[in-house]
Order: sequence, then C-alpha cells, then structure tokens
Amino acid sequence: MYFGPNNSVNEFSSNLENTIIKLNNQMQTFYILGDFNINLLSDSRMTHAYLSSVTSLKVRCLINKPTRFMHNCTPSLLDHIYTEIIFITYILVFSL
Repeated sequence: MYFGPNNSVNEFSSNLENTIIKLNNQMQTFYILGDFNINLLSDSRMTHAYLSSVTSLKVRCLINKPTRFMHNCTPSLLDHIYTEIIFITYILVFSL
C-alpha cells in the first residue's frame, strides 16, 4: 500500500481499516506492507489516532525502528508491515 504525503490520513485510515476487516473475515494469515508516509516514531496526535485505529483491529506493526535516514534529519519510521500474527517477536531492519 502507498499513502502519499498529501493525502488525507483519515481517508487512508478508513480504507486501511476496511481492508484489515475484510482480511480478518477471511480467517487467513495476511501481511500489509508499504510506504505509509506516517511516521510511527512521531509523538503527534495524528500518529496516536492512526495507531489506535490500527491496533484496535488486533494487528501489529512488525517494524519498530527507523526505516528512513536522511542527512541532518531525525530518523523516521514510514515503512510499515502489519499482520494479525501475534507470535512474531521482531524483524531486523538494516540500513545500508
């Protein structure tokens, strides 16, 4: 999935929620991944609302470390991988 930086977070969250609900109803393992352009390391109200909505659907993000590093900028976590599997403990993210 891709969420452009100029798109509506509310609309994207709603579409993502609907997708997760459909996948959950199929009772099969799934992964949703992409460049979401929502920094999960941010302490903003928007990020908290987004995470609250996603986690309420019993999925978890498998990445919890920065995925984007730019010179003179704070690292960010814009690339997300979600699954309904609760037993995965970690994914290593390597920066080159």
